[in-house]
Amino acid sequence: MTQGPKVLTIDLETSPALVWTWSLWKPVIGIDQVEEPTRMICFTAAWETGKVMFHSEWTDGTENMLDALYALLSEADVVQHWNGTSFDEPHIRRELIEAGYPPLPPFKTVDLMQWVKKNTRFLSNKLDWVSQRLLADKKKKHEGFGLWLKVLRGDPVAQKRMELYAKQDTALTRRLGQKLRPYIASFPHAGLYQITDDVICRCGSDNLERRGSYYAKTFAYQRYRCRDCGAWNRGRKNVGAATTVGV
Repeated sequence: MTQGPKVLTIDLETSPALVWTWSLWKPVIGIDQVEEPTRMICFTAAWETGKVMFHSEWTDGTENMLDALYALLSEADVVQHWNGTSFDEPHIRRELIEAGYPPLPPFKTVDLMQWVKKNTRFLSNKLDWVSQRLLADKKKKHEGFGLWLKVLRGDPVAQKRMELYAKQDTALTRRLGQKLRPYIASFPHAGLYQITDDVICRCGSDNLERRGSYYAKTFAYQRYRCRDCGAWNRGRKNVGAATTVGV
């Protein structure tokens, strides 16, 4: 097994916006009615091995929480998440821009929920459902919106419950990422992060078996299957030009 990309799984929780309104039925809320905008209150993150890390405004303070977030993202080659393209990443960018951080170094992102939604047909694309189907595990239950209210009001029991809930989400996402990786052809290949002439799998394994050929439009390549994760790979060298017909 060779060294692959540094993959960081991440998930964050935000506060609801605090607004003034005259109606509970389809209220129209202007920006001058906003008392407090939404903000990130905590995040969890995990590398491929090791414990799930937790940082929050009540355990670290906002500045230290954002420092930890920026440092982790700066170290990652790949960031994976569940529905992070439309939720986590935009909130992260807003938080860091508002706080005056310099731009993050570039990294690849893998939204596991978007891949599942596009390429499979589960009855539900929710993390809880897919985790139960593929991992025989599930999200931690909580009381819903009331948990967020208790957390924001400083309830230490609720804050600990929020931590356990968030850590479980990240642990599930990491495990799903590892399980689905052999199927995700677009996942950054481990070979990109190694200086080697050897053929290795996208998971980083060199335990490969030759299994036929892969044919491109004008070239043919040796095809391999990984004995560790089962993913299909191809060699880098053309092993026989295909016949082409000109018009």
